[in-house]
Amino acid sequence: FEAGTEDTMGKYAVAQVTLNRVASGYWGHNVCAVVYSPNQFSWTSDRELATTKLDSENWHESRAVAQAVLGQGYRVKTLKKALYYHADYTNPPWTDHDKVVGKVGRHIFYTKAKGSWLSL
Repeated sequence: FEAGTEDTMGKYAVAQVTLNRVASGYWGHNVCAVVYSPNQFSWTSDRELATTKLDSENWHESRAVAQAVLGQGYRVKTLKKALYYHADYTNPPWTDHDKVVGKVGRHIFYTKAKGSWLSL
């Protein structure tokens, strides 16, 4: 859901942040723990979305990206230290514009959040 309408690279970018968060250990030590960590991925708090069976082109592409990332080790090298991101049409209070490491599709990626001690 977080990158469902993004192109393939956008899907890889969001997957990269998820794996970076696993590596940090702060949000959990596996993908499921990170994804379901409170208030991190908006769709997980929507019970209807979280239990919807999907069968669209975007869903199948997202699944293929996940398989490539988890099974074959695909990574987005420019985002190897990114822990945060948000859509470019939002402006969350945690954004630290000095910590931007890239923009992929509609998402802006950061190494740190304002006031955070977390980093890779």
